[in-house]
Amino acid sequence: MMKKTGVETAWDYLVDNQFATQEELELVTSIIGYNLETMEKVLFARTAFSSFESTKKHWGWDDEHNQRSDNEARWHLSRRGG
Repeated sequence: MMKKTGVETAWDYLVDNQFATQEELELVTSIIGYNLETMEKVLFARTAFSSFESTKKHWGWDDEHNQRSDNEARWHLSRRGG
């Protein structure tokens, strides 16, 4: 299996942690481009964090366990109106 690029990893991180849906990312990348800068803009729009590393530090995630708990996910969705 091929190693994921930074953009692919960022995309998965946003979707897996419910910061954005696949459809939202498809729309945004079709407008402003499929690159890491775009993924960081989405992250900032949803969390006010300017980097993926800062979200991991804030929630105490490491590379082995980078997904939020169900309670954290519910809280996040309620904040974004979902």
